[in-house]
Amino acid sequence: MGYFLLMITCLLEDLFNIKIVVTGDDLSNDKKRSLIILNHRTRLDWMFVWMLHSRYKILKQLKIVLKAQLKRVPFLGWSIQHAGYLFLERIWTKDQQKMKSVISYYKSCQTPLSIFLFVFRTLCKAKNKLILAA
Repeated sequence: MGYFLLMITCLLEDLFNIKIVVTGDDLSNDKKRSLIILNHRTRLDWMFVWMLHSRYKILKQLKIVLKAQLKRVPFLGWSIQHAGYLFLERIWTKDQQKMKSVISYYKSCQTPLSIFLFVFRTLCKAKNKLILAA
């Protein structure tokens, strides 16, 4: 999966001439786990995170939290399942145990990971605000 993401980032930077500017901490020597939370503003914003991780050669440590429906997309669904991404139904009673299991697996890997989470419109629902506040 890492090579596929690398190919996409090369297309964005070299073919479409999209450039990102990174300011702040140097991530090149960062061996820590991280949680990246984005508000899904555009259709391409997730690709910018790929570009960032590619630039610092940490693309393989990226794990994305996705909607469960994406597991059913031909070829793509299988490959992102194989990459160890976390799929959520957006129903807390179903997702709670799945999250515990996958995060436990991530912890057992003993490698730094970046978990990439889009909040989508989920946070706008009152019942989800209560869950997140707990």
